[in-house]
Amino acid sequence: MNVKTIAIFFIALLFIMPSPALAAPSISSYSNTATNNNNLYPDVVNGATVTFSVTVDEAVTLYEWWDGSTQVTNNQDTFARSWTDPYFQNVTVKATTATGSVSMVWYPILYRAEAVTTAETIDETPYDTMMSSMEDQSDYISFLSATVLPFTGVIGSMFYVLVWGIYFGMVWIRQESIYVPSVVGLIVGMVLFVFLPSQFAVAGTSLLVLSAAAAIFNLYKER
Repeated sequence: MNVKTIAIFFIALLFIMPSPALAAPSISSYSNTATNNNNLYPDVVNGATVTFSVTVDEAVTLYEWWDGSTQVTNNQDTFARSWTDPYFQNVTVKATTATGSVSMVWYPILYRAEAVTTAETIDETPYDTMMSSMEDQSDYISFLSATVLPFTGVIGSMFYVLVWGIYFGMVWIRQESIYVPSVVGLIVGMVLFVFLPSQFAVAGTSLLVLSAAAAIFNLYKER
């Protein structure tokens, strides 16, 4: 076998043998300015700008970035973004080199903006009054006062007018007689009279007198 034959043999062998595969690129480091580390799930303040950066172990010919599903024109190794929509976001980067490409994804967690105004203080007077009426030496008058306090605190003394007026009016319409409302008014009115504000004392007394007069008139009329 001469030298020429040996040379042809080795040249043919080079074409037949597979060439060794080139190693794909890899990301050597990455970070974000929200947490200043390699956290892939950084907590982001509402409206704050976060810069994402990546380093590849080979010379990069093209960087491609995605904000969610939207591709961003940015052929750089960094990308800055801010959000005002809460919950999860995602940022993707793809780096292409002469030997291939590599990509990674961040999942920023965006929380709702904190309130800048103070919430209105809840009036706990009805609750405190109710608890006080049931503690130690409780009495029915204090308990009944605490029971109606949530209503009188909203509509004032009109609550007592509604308690009397609506009930008596419905009974009157149903019975088509003033006798039943008069008797019920006397009974309930005497119980509720102690809860009436001082400015309604005269009106309450007048209603009780009218109820008594109506009841006596109906009894006299029936006989």
